[in-house]
Amino acid sequence: TKLKLLGTDVASLGATTDFFTFKQWDDKTLIHMVHEDQWSKVYKKLVFNLEGTKLMGALLVGDASSFGKLLGIAHKGDMKGKTPPELLLLGSAPAAGSTGGTGTEAVDDDELVCSCVGVTAGML
Repeated sequence: TKLKLLGTDVASLGATTDFFTFKQWDDKTLIHMVHEDQWSKVYKKLVFNLEGTKLMGALLVGDASSFGKLLGIAHKGDMKGKTPPELLLLGSAPAAGSTGGTGTEAVDDDELVCSCVGVTAGML
């Protein structure tokens, strides 16, 4: 689910509905990675299996730009060779001095655009 609440991007996702039904985001038997940037008002929590090979779910507040990529990774169970720290940095703000993006950055064909019916960017 991706929303904008009072001007703030908020998103949550899970590999299955059990992630939220059984409150797995707080499960102590899973690996939790948290990034909190109080200056930019960004909070990200990614939850992985114990081996760090499967993204189980995520909570994103303030920056939900990585939602599509993370949702696709969680649903497919394939981290595309990325490590948990690399996934945590997806969608991070451009480095200082960078002009940022133009809104036309490449999108992977298998990036999920609509999870309701499983539409990927490559289908569009």
